[in-house]
Amino acid sequence: MLRLDSRGSGTCTSLEEAVFMQVSQLDSELCAQVTGMLLELPPLRLARLLQDGARLGEAVCAARAEYLRFTGLHQLLADPKLLQLRTSQALEAIGRADKYYQCIDGVAQERTCQDGLLFHPERPYPCVYPQEVDCLARSGIQDPQPTEDCPRQFALFRTSDAPADCSGFTSCVNGRAFRADCPETLAYNARTLLCQWADEVEDCDAAGYLGFQCPAQEFSPDQVGEFTRQPHPDDCTKYYICLNKEDGSVKPRLQGCPEPTVFDPAKDACNENIEEVPGCENAIAPEVLAAYRDRQAQEDARREARLQEVRSTLDG
Repeated sequence: MLRLDSRGSGTCTSLEEAVFMQVSQLDSELCAQVTGMLLELPPLRLARLLQDGARLGEAVCAARAEYLRFTGLHQLLADPKLLQLRTSQALEAIGRADKYYQCIDGVAQERTCQDGLLFHPERPYPCVYPQEVDCLARSGIQDPQPTEDCPRQFALFRTSDAPADCSGFTSCVNGRAFRADCPETLAYNARTLLCQWADEVEDCDAAGYLGFQCPAQEFSPDQVGEFTRQPHPDDCTKYYICLNKEDGSVKPRLQGCPEPTVFDPAKDACNENIEEVPGCENAIAPEVLAAYRDRQAQEDARREARLQEVRSTLDG
């Protein structure tokens, strides 16, 4: 057939060659497979596609999606509109965890996530940390581009490998490292990318991190999740709960009493009457305790005044 190439000159090619040449410009990786699928179309329809670049691009994206779906190498999104791939749709690249195809107006454009990030088909921004995506059969990734402090350009990881040093984490952005720490008592979980209780982080030694060893105790499976309270050895305003874990261990979790109370082992609770707790009489600064009791007195007075108003209304 006679067709115009990209330069506008006339060239004589067969239908198969024309399809292959056009498809290779849109999808260089699967051009042979996609071409084979398109050649199953009626010749007249195929000829019309070759004359309409937008419709051809759309057909290429749809054929690619079908090929990947039937070969089991691509898990399509739940949204059936993905099969149409008309505008702004993302499609995985075979065997590559950090590559994808963006189909815009029916034209497939290859994209590569930044070094350290992988493609996620269901996120508004398609490139995420490796911990956030299940790559299934896709394992290939680009070579790392490390810097002095970062294994890759983009990364998020616990700063220390020591089991008892669990609070610090490092975020790498364009190869630059930013270090931070979780709030007190929490540990960084590299699996979830969150700060969590130390006893919930698998590779964190909660006892070593918090500096407290819970008393050993035996418990039955139905007692998993139950806990006891233990006083902090040095700080009356804090205490530990010792949790029964599924693996049979007992792990600590640091808690704090609301100001200005202290933990009372006799009551197994926080107590605002600090003079009732031996050894904790001076745990709260006098000015803090005085300010708290003044606020309490004022609140009691306001509450009593409101009650008097209600009684007067009812009596009137």
